[in-house]
Amino acid sequence: MKTDLGSAVERFPALRSPAAMLAARCALEWYDLTAESAAEMFSDDCVYENRCDQGTLVKGPAEIYRLLDVYRNMCDRFEGVLLNILEADGVVLLEREEITHLK
Repeated sequence: MKTDLGSAVERFPALRSPAAMLAARCALEWYDLTAESAAEMFSDDCVYENRCDQGTLVKGPAEIYRLLDVYRNMCDRFEGVLLNILEADGVVLLEREEITHLK
């Protein structure tokens, strides 16, 4: 079942932190990401590594958007499930389950 961020705050108190909420949005809403929202979410020095794809590593919002766009184009639907999230001093650790429905 896909995690609804609006109702997840009670279950995950870390989501009261702006940094944790941003991390959760990035993790759970990537299927709907646009180039504009990527520019808002990711800093120029942000690094994304896809651990499921032999460590594909990209840097910055434009590269992150292009890489995720490749994956989105292979999928009909994505469901992200937030399993755990912790935040301390601006560092966020997020655990999620990804359910992708390929075309």
